[in-house]
Amino acid sequence: MNPAKKSIPEKLKHVSFDLSSEDPQPLFKLNKLRTFLCFNENKFTQGYHGLGQTLTSSFRYLRSLQLCGNMVEVPSSIGDLKHLRSFLIDTACGMTLPSSLGRLLNLQYLHLRVRWFPQVFMFELPGGIGKLVNLRYLSLYSSFLTCLPDEIGGLISLQRLRISIALQLRSLPEGIQHLSNLRYLEIRGCPLLTSLPSGMRYLTALEELYISTCETLSISDFDLQGLTSLRILTLYDLPELVSLPQGLQESAATLERLRLVLCSNLTTLSDSLEYLTSLRKLEICECRSLLSLPEGMHCLTKLQSLTIKGCPELSARCISGREDWYKIEHVPELETDYEKWYVPYLSHRLVSKH
Repeated sequence: MNPAKKSIPEKLKHVSFDLSSEDPQPLFKLNKLRTFLCFNENKFTQGYHGLGQTLTSSFRYLRSLQLCGNMVEVPSSIGDLKHLRSFLIDTACGMTLPSSLGRLLNLQYLHLRVRWFPQVFMFELPGGIGKLVNLRYLSLYSSFLTCLPDEIGGLISLQRLRISIALQLRSLPEGIQHLSNLRYLEIRGCPLLTSLPSGMRYLTALEELYISTCETLSISDFDLQGLTSLRILTLYDLPELVSLPQGLQESAATLERLRLVLCSNLTTLSDSLEYLTSLRKLEICECRSLLSLPEGMHCLTKLQSLTIKGCPELSARCISGREDWYKIEHVPELETDYEKWYVPYLSHRLVSKH
């Protein structure tokens, strides 16, 4: 909106605002505002300077706050927004977060994105982050994120955790094991991350695990035992992966989808695959070192779809009549580098009685 050209209704509760071309002062009279989405389209200005303190003192009843653009300033008074439920920051600059963030006890959604910055800048979560006991969604996208505090385990209501493009992150805290309500975990673009915390086995509510583009991460020896609710597992662009993680059979009753993509050194699916009797969809793409399927494939009686692409030698073995065909001929839908076919699934059969 443009407050300079329009009269502003005093009861207005939701505002989207471009700070680079508009004067925010008239908005500060809207003390009943619930949603404030603030953008700064001019990346060369420092329009957020000084705005934060005024914002928190004027909009006491905010439920949703979004700050996007350049030079985001987060004042210590952010902790006074006790009604805030959603907070998003998207900035291309260095930024520090105050410990008062931990006073936002009603916060449910927190998205922090600190994009490329021409200077060396280390970004850390503030002390007190573990006090956000009602937080359900946490997304961290920062090239400068160096570590996660162990107190992240205090986020007892957290259901979704996304860690993306954390180029400086070397490890995850053991405190992650206390996230007993976590249902979705994404770890993407962390080239210095070499291992996962052993406490991950205690994430008994986890339903989806997505790990991608972690060049030095070795999880072949990692024990997934304990992930008894896991339904979807995606392992994408992990050159250190040589076999499936250990303990995967503990998810036999729940795992429905397994995706293995761009794992160039994956050589075996191991015998544990045959225990995944609930598996319905298996995708193997661009895993060129994988040359055969395990003998137990025929045990996957619920498997409805099998995709093998970018694996020419493995695909050749899966052609009808070839070496691995007998292992997969029961699968209704098959797509390889050489063929694609589909057999309609019959939910019942008519049996004549004599």
